[in-house]
Amino acid sequence: MVIAKSRVAPLKKLTLPQLELMAASTGATLTNFVQQALKQRYDSVTVTLWTDSEIVLHWLHSDKPLKPFIPNRVREIKESYPTTHSNHCPTKSNTADQILGISAQQFHTSTVWQHGPEWLSQPSLWSSWNPSHTLTVNIVEPDGSEPHTTTKPAIMGPKTNGSAITELSLSTNELGMHLIIDVSRYSSLGKLLSVTAYVLHFIQIIKK
Repeated sequence: MVIAKSRVAPLKKLTLPQLELMAASTGATLTNFVQQALKQRYDSVTVTLWTDSEIVLHWLHSDKPLKPFIPNRVREIKESYPTTHSNHCPTKSNTADQILGISAQQFHTSTVWQHGPEWLSQPSLWSSWNPSHTLTVNIVEPDGSEPHTTTKPAIMGPKTNGSAITELSLSTNELGMHLIIDVSRYSSLGKLLSVTAYVLHFIQIIKK
C-alpha cells in the first residue's frame, strides 16, 4: 500500500455503474499523481488499473455513443493515464470494499488492505478479461431434434478484434420475460421495471 483515496457519493442521484466509473476516474488520477511523484526513482513502471465493475471496463473499450456523463469520465481516465492496462478484479477480492464493512480494529490488522489479495503479487495468477462483441445462442429444441445456433452482436460488448464470445443455451419450451427483455441492458432497477410494465401493458392490448 502506497496511497489510498475515497470520495463521498455526490448528492445528485447516480446509478451504481456511474459511481463505479467515478471511482475508476479517481483511481486513474491518483495513479498519475503517484507516478509523477516517484518518476525519478521509478521511471518506467508497468501499471494495471483494477475494477470489479465489468460495465466500466466495457465503457472504457466502447466506441458507441453514450450519455455525456460516461464519455466525459472515460476521457478523464484516458487523459490521466492513457497507457494503462485495465483488468477485472473479482468482487470478493476487491480490497477497497473493506473500508465499507469492517471495524476499525479489523481494518488496522488487515493484511489484505496492506498487501492486496494473495494473487495480486503473482501476475501468472491474474485473470484475463476480454470484452466480447458476439453472443452465440444455442437453442435446444423441445422435441429432441438437433439444436440450431444463432449469432448476433452482444448488448454490452464493444467492437474489438478479439475472438472472445459468450455462449448462452436456451430451451424453446422455457417461457418467461427473460426471453423478451434483456436485463443486462438496463443500468437501474427503476428503468427495468418501467420497461417491463410497458411491455406487459402492450401484451395486454394485443390480447384484446
